[in-house]
Amino acid sequence: MSEEQARHLQDRMDAGAWAIAHRLTDNFEQAVVEQALTQEGIEFETRLSFETAFSFIFEMDHGFGVVIVPAADVDRAKELIAAILAEDEHAAEAAAREAESSVADEEAPVG
Repeated sequence: MSEEQARHLQDRMDAGAWAIAHRLTDNFEQAVVEQALTQEGIEFETRLSFETAFSFIFEMDHGFGVVIVPAADVDRAKELIAAILAEDEHAAEAAAREAESSVADEEAPVG
């Protein structure tokens, strides 16, 4: 992102036109969130913490990056992201249980 684009987005945020909908923890979460927002037709910008042109809004403890949406869509985006991540968390837990079960089955004595 160029300095000009970063300034333009910051101006929109300062004016209240855009807002942070979610702080990302990693690139996998980024992909899941971006896909969900795209499918719902919610316009968004993703700013990663290592993008120097936009780093002025980040502190070290703010994670991988942020997803920014128009202020009119922020509540809808937050609800969607929370639902998607909860689903993803349940899927990850189920996969972990399945993996544990598979290991237990492999380690069980036969006959």
